[in-house]
Amino acid sequence: MLFTALLVGACNKKSADPTGVYAIHGVQDVTIERGNIAAMALVVEHKEGPQGIVNLAISGLPNGVTAAYNPGNSGTPSFSTAVTFSAIAQADTGTFPVSVEAKSDQMGNKSYQMKLHIKKAPDCSAERIGNYATSEVCSSTQYTYTSSVTAGNTENRIMFPDFAEFAGLNIYADLECLTNTIAIPTQTANGITVSGSGSYSVNQMVIHYTATQDSITVSCTMTMNKL
Repeated sequence: MLFTALLVGACNKKSADPTGVYAIHGVQDVTIERGNIAAMALVVEHKEGPQGIVNLAISGLPNGVTAAYNPGNSGTPSFSTAVTFSAIAQADTGTFPVSVEAKSDQMGNKSYQMKLHIKKAPDCSAERIGNYATSEVCSSTQYTYTSSVTAGNTENRIMFPDFAEFAGLNIYADLECLTNTIAIPTQTANGITVSGSGSYSVNQMVIHYTATQDSITVSCTMTMNKL
């Protein structure tokens, strides 16, 4: 009877878990505008059992988004870290499923799900619309005149009617609101091909462009001050 009791007790005894138990707190959905950052604070908590190093990683990030850890992405629980998501100006926009992955040889692996929302930066084209006192230098010749900027047909786009005083040369430019830069993609109107780039501040735009007509190309710089 004693032997039987000992045998039953041995069979009912819970064997020790060879791995430790931990949990990650703070995983949540994050929203970022292009060109900005957002942080998520994480706590890796030791629950019970043996301890070991836990390594964190973020998977599923969209194009143009990175994740950095402060002070780092590994440690022995319990420990804390902050994940900073950074979205460049050209990052993909939308809602993306992202995983917070935790791996540990001593404590096992875990995966937590979240959503990353990447939003467009606010449209900045409205601030550029208006009339400008324009000074233009082509080679060594300077011109001064009044020009106008109108709304484009898409977000962060503006139009230059009669660009550089060429009648009927209506050129569009795309604004990068985060860097205050202007891009004039190559385009042709009335037999003139134009391309260029520039920058803008509160009341001024500076544009460098080339214009080609009948195999003749000129390079010019125009400085536009808002009236």
